[in-house]
Amino acid sequence: MTAGETRSEIELLSESLGDRLAAARTYLERVGFGARATLDHIGVQTYSPADYERLRDSYRTQLRFLSERVAGGRRITNFAMHRHLPGQNEDPPPFLELFEPTEAQLDAGRQPWLWHLAFVDERIGQDSTLLEQTGAEILWQLEVGSKKVVFLAGPQGQEIEIASESLESRGPAEGDSAARRRA
Repeated sequence: MTAGETRSEIELLSESLGDRLAAARTYLERVGFGARATLDHIGVQTYSPADYERLRDSYRTQLRFLSERVAGGRRITNFAMHRHLPGQNEDPPPFLELFEPTEAQLDAGRQPWLWHLAFVDERIGQDSTLLEQTGAEILWQLEVGSKKVVFLAGPQGQEIEIASESLESRGPAEGDSAARRRA
């Protein structure tokens, strides 16, 4: 893959996010988190170790490497994006979280796709009933140290993550033993 193709992958990812980001913000407003939630990162899921390694190596040439860790039996690599996404105004620009597939997710015929948009709003850690009161569909929750993370069923099958603070600040090792619990 050439540097030009790598850049195109990042640009295509960024361009495809404009509408999804707008839809996610509208949904968050409906469930009471729109105005204060700031975009933290985007999660990209791969379906083969080869795709994970190809994208990881490709993104390393275009984005700033932040961390790589193993969590839930798979590698997850974070990269800082150099610019904002369409429709994103808050600073800093988001980071990109690239996921290697688990055994259950292996499917060499599928293309990598945007798995989730993640936002930070400290209120999620202060009152766990906020989302339940709005009727939001909680897919699953986890705690990473003192940080609370909730995944919602968003519009158009898009998962939306809300965390009490940015997860990148935890570094590569913390959180690897975080226990998931289904809502």
